[in-house]
Amino acid sequence: FLPEHHMMDDGYLPNPWPALGALAARTERINVGTTVHLLPFYHPIHVAEATAMVDVLSNGRLRLGVGMANFEPEFELYGLNKKTQVSRFEECIELVLRAWTGEEIDHKGKHFTVKGKVTPKPVSPEMWIGAMSEPGVRRAARFGRKWCTDPLHNLDVMKYWDELYR
Repeated sequence: FLPEHHMMDDGYLPNPWPALGALAARTERINVGTTVHLLPFYHPIHVAEATAMVDVLSNGRLRLGVGMANFEPEFELYGLNKKTQVSRFEECIELVLRAWTGEEIDHKGKHFTVKGKVTPKPVSPEMWIGAMSEPGVRRAARFGRKWCTDPLHNLDVMKYWDELYR
């Protein structure tokens, strides 16, 4: 599972997709994926296409962990307003999931307009939602996605978030 951040000198990848494609092509049994891909920075169709390719290369072993960013310079790099990231994130989640079905999409939303369909259709990707807050944990549950988090919080916090999620 590969992380993503931008403008970092500490080993985070600014683009996990080339490495994930290579891992998918060179392995046969392990799952490959992201924890987490900073979804609000991308157009959801680009994400759907990249994930579909890695899922096809891996024969259905992709686990797309998505999350929101918290490093202000990353928003500045992309010219995005941090205040709109929750609505961008949620619209991206919906569009990536729809694109994975192979259906024709005709969508005009708050942040994105999409008309067409994504090819290739992925085999069986999973989307996990990363969260390190009450609203984030509730969001993962509301979208019916697996929840991933970090090991940085104490056990009481993790138990509380687990109860919220369930």
